[in-house]
Amino acid sequence: MDFSGLISVRQKGIWMTMKNWMKDATVPLLALMLLGILLSTEAAIDKGSIVGIWLFDEGSGNKAKDSSDNGNHGNLVNKPEWDNDGKFGKALSFETAKSSYVLVPLSHSNSITVAAWAKYTALPTANIGLFHAQASEDQGGDPNTKIVGIWVENSKTLWGRLIGPDKARKNFPKTKSLDAKKWYHITVTADAKTKKGKQYVDGKLISEIDYTGKLMDFAFAKIGRQGTETWEGSIDEVAIFDQPLTKADIEKVMQGLEQVLAVSFKGKLTSIWSRLKITD
Repeated sequence: MDFSGLISVRQKGIWMTMKNWMKDATVPLLALMLLGILLSTEAAIDKGSIVGIWLFDEGSGNKAKDSSDNGNHGNLVNKPEWDNDGKFGKALSFETAKSSYVLVPLSHSNSITVAAWAKYTALPTANIGLFHAQASEDQGGDPNTKIVGIWVENSKTLWGRLIGPDKARKNFPKTKSLDAKKWYHITVTADAKTKKGKQYVDGKLISEIDYTGKLMDFAFAKIGRQGTETWEGSIDEVAIFDQPLTKADIEKVMQGLEQVLAVSFKGKLTSIWSRLKITD
């Protein structure tokens, strides 16, 4: 899937040149060649790598829609509240006292990227959970079930974990503190080829780990919860991919997931031809 959606200044210059040529209708082949070069330079990600995207823009109801084509819709558990003040549009707000979260049935294993915008409301008195992937619906507090776990400790420190089939815990180093009432983009990746796990905040790599084997298979994801620990604050624009996104891809995802969903080759081609249309 193409992430761009916007045309750079350099590209606009190419468009103007191509339009002038096309008016004369003397070099259509060269124009098409330049078009191919332009498309080939655009950053892209395989649409098939999307496991699920949850924008949290519904504003009502007890379902969190998966905006991808995969139908991995989430169920709101213990009434997380719709928040009109999201990072992009609306969001979901979670409360530790209510143990609220979103339960998403899905199937996945091995390489992964989990990304989300999140902010918490005040310094937590206990750990608060952001995300938890697990093998079965009823798993909660068992630390050996946190196949992918992301949370913030009561010291404001971001933490995370990967677990393989041998149930060996691979914890990310604690290197980043997060302040209250501030949006952060948090990403965890696991690469089955390199056996590297990486953790990013606002597109910057903050820690990495080595692991062996592959990640355990999981069938459920909890958004706003990790083990028995619930987020205290808001979460927006959650995405799961079945490949480790690069730093450059993560930076683009940070600009808004609607770009990921809206920009396709077909849509881009329509835009391109409208720009190249010959006029008198």
